[in-house]
Amino acid sequence: MDNVTPEQRTAIAAQMRNQLENASPDAYRAQQLGYMRKVGTLDPKLAETVAPLNARSDQKAVARYMSEDAAADFRPALKHATLPILEISPYNAADFSAGPSRHYVMLDQPAAFQKTLVDFVNAH
Repeated sequence: MDNVTPEQRTAIAAQMRNQLENASPDAYRAQQLGYMRKVGTLDPKLAETVAPLNARSDQKAVARYMSEDAAADFRPALKHATLPILEISPYNAADFSAGPSRHYVMLDQPAAFQKTLVDFVNAH
């Protein structure tokens, strides 16, 4: 959500929370599966395996943290960080880009993810 205003972030976060909190258990499970298939991982079998595990999470807690995450924009504060920061992203990351992968880069590229994380920890 790089190019949204603070007001848009707030609206997106509220809509996300409302949808997640008010989904039926079946709809919530379907949402988790859809997310894993389209955003989570490239591997359809892995999506089928992980989605039910995600769906076991407390639905209201997930709604809250997803909403809080969507509403937050910490980019302006990054320049004040006093500890090293490692950005791990499936694409366009300055520190580590592990393609092909999606949001769950640690599932799509586990060896590359682990090596990068260990190297970063050992360097700092």
